Amino acid sequence: MDTTMDTTISKFAMRRMQRIIVRIERILHGLPPQEQNFILAQLLALWIASHFHNNELNQDQHPETDKIREYLIDLHLHLVRNLIPKCEKRVLEHAVDIEHLDQIKDPIH
Repeated sequence: MDTTMDTTISKFAMRRMQRIIVRIERILHGLPPQEQNFILAQLLALWIASHFHNNELNQDQHPETDKIREYLIDLHLHLVRNLIPKCEKRVLEHAVDIEHLDQIKDPIH
């Protein structure tokens, strides 16, 4: 199996995600922590709510969907926990100077 395409797609996706992260950082910058928390929680809840087991669409009870969603929450929290040390290092090394976040060039434009 040729993985060249997979690597290229992965690098492209990573660059795209980094651009989006910078834009979101700018949006959240300066907001109170409670507002940042609510915004991120709302986005995560929307993402999780969009996942359904195929046989349970438009049903009041959806035990398989609930299992899928619990798995996604666990998977997401595992990823978040793994990212914390890297993000903490970034913050402490001032890779993104919080005071000058608005001056960082938007890589999308």
